[in-house]
Amino acid sequence: MGHPLNENNSSYDLYLQEIEGIDDYWGPTFRSIFDNNEHQDFKRKLEERIKHHDKDIERLCNVYYQGFIESVTELLEVKSQSKNLNNQVVDLDKKLHTSFQALSKSGTELLQARKVQSNIALVISQMNLSLPVFVSYSKLQKQIAEKRYYPALKTLEELEHVHLPHVANYRFSNQLHQKIPKYRDKIEAASMTDLKDFLENIRKFSPKVGEVAMRHTSEQLASDPTVVGRKKKRTFESSRNYSDEGLSAQELIDFSPIYRDLHLADVLGKVSTFEVYYRSERTKQARLVLQPPTNMV
Repeated sequence: MGHPLNENNSSYDLYLQEIEGIDDYWGPTFRSIFDNNEHQDFKRKLEERIKHHDKDIERLCNVYYQGFIESVTELLEVKSQSKNLNNQVVDLDKKLHTSFQALSKSGTELLQARKVQSNIALVISQMNLSLPVFVSYSKLQKQIAEKRYYPALKTLEELEHVHLPHVANYRFSNQLHQKIPKYRDKIEAASMTDLKDFLENIRKFSPKVGEVAMRHTSEQLASDPTVVGRKKKRTFESSRNYSDEGLSAQELIDFSPIYRDLHLADVLGKVSTFEVYYRSERTKQARLVLQPPTNMV
């Protein structure tokens, strides 16, 4: 038969194992202790067990204390480094945000600059198309002001058929197209004015022309058959002094305006109108010249 103390110690050890092994259901164990009236002894045994564990804990703490202190120190250092790193990350984020804003602004400005550059290139391209129109138009106005009507008509045709089709989409092109007939009418009116001036000059010079013609006729009738040779010699000599006495009827009048006006009428397609008007006016002048004075009737 075993020793009662050893049996009690064994039973207490069982109780302690049950308590240590079970986390939440100790009721049957404590009931068994109180039923056997062993609670005082178990209390002492429990205190001994607690002291034993305290010693184990103290021993373990002594063994791992330095490592624990080092770990805590490292943890504090890590905490400090983590805080510094967090501050650096925040600062870097701010810098990145600022850089991104600057980059975004630069990108917007670059995009705007490219649009402006594209618009400038487009304007230059369109100006290159429009410049010949403006040059021709300025040239046309200058030629009209200088009464150089034939070159003005050529410039007008070039403007209408060569340059304006390239800028047909622009409003000023339509305006110039509308002005072209007006310029033709203006040139035609100027041509008719020159023709009228020419006819008026002929009317003024008619007495002088008639006088010269009559004198030359009289000289030819009064001369011998060799008058032709002498006439040529006299004409050559008189051409040196350009006096009215030595000029023929044709030389007294400058016919260049009528040739110029006829040329303009040909370009304008108004030759028939020109001929009708010229013949009509010359017929009127001829009738006035050939009409005998009233005292001869």
